[in-house]
Amino acid sequence: MQINSLIKSSRPKTLLVGISPVILGSAYSYHKSSDTFSYLIFILTLICVTLLQTGTNVVNEYFDFVSGVDQKDRAGPKRTLLSGELQPQTLKAFYLACFITAFAFGIYLMKIGGIPIILIGVLSIIVAYCYTGGPYPLSHHCLGELTAFIFFGPVAVCGTAILQKVVVNNELILLSCIPGFISSALMSLNNLRDIRTDAKTNKKTIAIYLGQDKARFFTVTLGILPTVTSILVFGFTNKTTVIALLPPFLFLKLWLLILRTKNMIELNLGIASFGKYNVVYCLTCIIIMFLR
Repeated sequence: MQINSLIKSSRPKTLLVGISPVILGSAYSYHKSSDTFSYLIFILTLICVTLLQTGTNVVNEYFDFVSGVDQKDRAGPKRTLLSGELQPQTLKAFYLACFITAFAFGIYLMKIGGIPIILIGVLSIIVAYCYTGGPYPLSHHCLGELTAFIFFGPVAVCGTAILQKVVVNNELILLSCIPGFISSALMSLNNLRDIRTDAKTNKKTIAIYLGQDKARFFTVTLGILPTVTSILVFGFTNKTTVIALLPPFLFLKLWLLILRTKNMIELNLGIASFGKYNVVYCLTCIIIMFLR
């Protein structure tokens, strides 16, 4: 029972957000230099990123409970601490285990990648903790979307490429913005869903400052920006343009849900959809990459 609750606290449906940029960065690296591509590094990178994101999700639940941000009338999925399924000390031990294990697996990666990967690894753990913990929680001061963009976009994609000995260039940086925008959109949707309860606890988010209607358009805009970015990366030829336009149309129901629903609980469906959207868009970029 406790294992199931720990799995629930890791929010497995959102883990695709961390996996997608690693796959994209790895595919780019393989495309540029298949001879030097290391599958061991690829697997270790996936493990580290998944553990870091799991730890971040668990830290988020722990500190939202301790600080009183999570309340029983929240629109989000039932949390394990609020429901009494787990005790705070259990969840604390779980996120510490995630971070320690991620660091242990990352030692080899830091040795391979040198200073840049050491900085990325250390910063990732610090930011994962400070996202909702510490004296200045980033998610409580309108920095949730920006943090998600940076660490699940450029940091994850470019960091993966650095580990595979690929030189970071303007094309890669622009490409890395695609999963970054989608991760930022997911965070924006999360804040839109919680706009009422966050306001009651004086938590500051972009959604609260924009108001519900503008926050809806802001979230959809972040979700559509990858299309513009992919066209900038791959050019405006007929073949690549058509392929790049497919993902937003495949997820038309997601945009309509965000723009139309008045029931904030229904927005939980969109959280899982953004994880799938991230995978689909990254795979789309990989297809275009190899078709060029």
